[in-house]
Amino acid sequence: MGFTEQLDESGAINLAANAIFEAADEDSATGGPDLIRDVYPIIAKITSAGYEAVPNQDISSVFGSIIDNRRSRISGGD
Repeated sequence: MGFTEQLDESGAINLAANAIFEAADEDSATGGPDLIRDVYPIIAKITSAGYEAVPNQDISSVFGSIIDNRRSRISGGD
């Protein structure tokens, strides 16, 4: 997990979501995802065209994958 010059949009969104998840895990004041209430941190793209928020549906999917991966590691999966 880390920044590279070749990071595509999907990779950047995953990196941001993982960073937020890690921060929320270490610091109770940092808001992480609330899957029960369907509330997620704002993740946005800044391009030459300006600011564009990543849709909540995409953010939900990314955080769902993060949680699934962690559950798998905890239970001895991949």
